[in-house]
Amino acid sequence: MLKGSSVRAKHVLVVDDDEAVRSLVSHMLSREGFQVTTATDGAEALALFVNGGNALDPVDLLLTDVNMAGLSGLELVDALKDKGMELPTLVMSGKGGKTLASEVESRGCLGLLRKPFYPSVLIGHVRQAINDSAPSAVVQE
Repeated sequence: MLKGSSVRAKHVLVVDDDEAVRSLVSHMLSREGFQVTTATDGAEALALFVNGGNALDPVDLLLTDVNMAGLSGLELVDALKDKGMELPTLVMSGKGGKTLASEVESRGCLGLLRKPFYPSVLIGHVRQAINDSAPSAVVQE
């Protein structure tokens, strides 16, 4: 972002229980100019929204792993919807298949990224998802 610019960096919440993946994805997005908040699992991400407090930044995109202990990525999407927060979402998974793709689509998610993925694929999908959607939820950094 340019100094003195009033344009806000797009904010991505990255949720993954694999620290290496979370760190790498966060680094790739930050390097491209995105504001990034991370959570170690679905429960922590949900708590960021529920316990947001007063210092809130709009989240432009939720980027979550599917398979996590406790609250999975798709359960996180469901829990946010139950609280009235429909958030543009991309889902990541090391596993694929028509069943998972169907579950992702049925929840209104914007897409499924299969791990491993190239940085250019990640950045392209994130930019497209943000450009096709408006921010709709807030989270405390």
